[in-house]
Amino acid sequence: MAGLGWSSGGGGGELLTLQLGRASNYVGAHFWNAQDELLEVDRAEDGTTQDGAAAWVESVEDAAGGGRAAAQVSREMRPERLFRVSEHAATPRLVAIDFRRRVGALKPLSALTSSAAKDIFELSDESLAQQSADVWDGPVQVSREAPTRQNAFLDWLEQGASAVEGVALGAVPPPSAPSTAKVGHEGADEDAEQDLYESKRIRDSDVTSWGDFLKAQVHEKSIQLLHRQGDADFEAFTSGHDTALQGGQLDDIIESVRFYLEECDRLQGVHALVDINTGFGSIGQTVLQEIREEARSAAIWCLGIVGPNPHPSPSHEKYASAMRKRAMNEAVALATFSRLCHLYTPVPLYNLKADAARLALPYLAKDRFHADSLFHTSALVGAALDVASTPYRLVETPNGPNGAATLAEMCARVGPSEDSRIAGLQMALPFPHPNISPDELKELLANAGALHEAKNPFGVDLSSVLDAAHPKQQTYKVHGASVVLRGNTPSRHDAVHRRNLTDSLGVYLGRTRFTLTPMPLSCAAATPYPITLAHPDIFRNQVLGSAGEIAVGRSAPPVTMPSLVSLASSTRLATNVAAAQASIRTPGLALQLEFAKGAAGLGNDELTAMREDLDNNIAPAYGLEVATKDESDDDLDN
Repeated sequence: MAGLGWSSGGGGGELLTLQLGRASNYVGAHFWNAQDELLEVDRAEDGTTQDGAAAWVESVEDAAGGGRAAAQVSREMRPERLFRVSEHAATPRLVAIDFRRRVGALKPLSALTSSAAKDIFELSDESLAQQSADVWDGPVQVSREAPTRQNAFLDWLEQGASAVEGVALGAVPPPSAPSTAKVGHEGADEDAEQDLYESKRIRDSDVTSWGDFLKAQVHEKSIQLLHRQGDADFEAFTSGHDTALQGGQLDDIIESVRFYLEECDRLQGVHALVDINTGFGSIGQTVLQEIREEARSAAIWCLGIVGPNPHPSPSHEKYASAMRKRAMNEAVALATFSRLCHLYTPVPLYNLKADAARLALPYLAKDRFHADSLFHTSALVGAALDVASTPYRLVETPNGPNGAATLAEMCARVGPSEDSRIAGLQMALPFPHPNISPDELKELLANAGALHEAKNPFGVDLSSVLDAAHPKQQTYKVHGASVVLRGNTPSRHDAVHRRNLTDSLGVYLGRTRFTLTPMPLSCAAATPYPITLAHPDIFRNQVLGSAGEIAVGRSAPPVTMPSLVSLASSTRLATNVAAAQASIRTPGLALQLEFAKGAAGLGNDELTAMREDLDNNIAPAYGLEVATKDESDDDLDN
């Protein structure tokens, strides 16, 4: 076990997830679809679901070597740590906040929907008028848009897939999957089987909001909607607090959070996905401050997300001001959440569009993947979150530590000091193959040149920003890291296999022009990442088998994928910190005035404190020089 860095901790206790804003809810929808799929597998092992879920287990069994492997796969992950279970169903322990117009055809679980919950999604004219009366004394005229029509995928989910005998929701196996599940009637030919499968997969044209592809059923308490109509005066990080106060909506949000906190027997922590390029940033700040007061022992991991198209096109007259505002939003978020949370991860999705090297995933179908699509880019982040969160959803094996850890332990491992709590996400999806020998991996990597022309060994960097003034280095100092491999074979959890795995990872990382201070594997789990029918069709089927393995000549949409994810606090993030320093040091008068508005506004004193903290504490931890006296004297008044 030497060199692997296994933790002996256990990942017990409940987790609460927060999602604030459009991009964050897109990421969350992908994340919950994966958890819902894992939950179906777990039920299949209990014999409580139909053969559709068993298809997923069969594909994993085939990839893992058969036998008892599939049972171990489903049992090692504990999705119920993320769910609340009632007599009706298992629903995510989730509070999702967004504008009403952005939820699409989303509905809460019908069996749990009270009249009050229906009113949230289907407001009466009287309710709308009462909300308006809270902020307006004049006459009110209510005009209604036609309700959002469900796409075929949601229709199928709502019908319970009753037209397809023996198939569980969201778990129709592809025709070439290694499955014994029956699709349709006995003797159905392959063409009919293919047509049935393809008819259930969601299509890009079906998706206009995150509610259009969310497979998991949600409780009415999980959805909190802001009722404003436009984005005006909501573009600054600080602007959301006052918006949420109107009509008592902030109180409703806090009440929902408390509802879930009070249900927990032993809360281990919180995932927070926050859109930081809008007023959702300050709403997230307020909610997380409340959680720190209510649950002082809970660890908090916050992902600050900016969508792939956060500003007008370069030809637009407001492009320059939008870019400055985005930079200021990201700076305030980094300075705020790196202190408020135990770990903060910036996720600027626009970088995936700007830097082709960040998409060096050799099995991504470049003709089908669109870097300006939030549906596509958020799928990569959802996968990274699922894999990175493995340690604290994993059951520790009785025969020795497997990397299971609490969220608090993982945060402490990645960010060991108060000044090193900013961590970046990197991912290889799929990892070439978890069971391959080092020699075989060398040969495979020699034929995957696209990946290894990049400076990023994992294939996709979801966190570090581009900055010509601070070019990427070749070697980075790592404060702490959590490196997780999913899709490994449980029967090989022995010293020899771990040594081979370490050697293979060394080969994998060493084949690039990018080098790291050694980052040992923290956690390995048999359960691969599930590719659901609600996942965008963005992988090259011709080189992947149904279990995500390299299988040239096959043509099957993958059902699962082995994956490798790194969550690391390292000097690779120096560009993020340097950009934050520059934005807060000289925001410009107009931005300074905009960010000073409202109850969550930042005055001169607050901005000065942020700047000094960045310059003197955080920047040195990420390899940047401490600010000089001249720079410190270049204060915000200038």
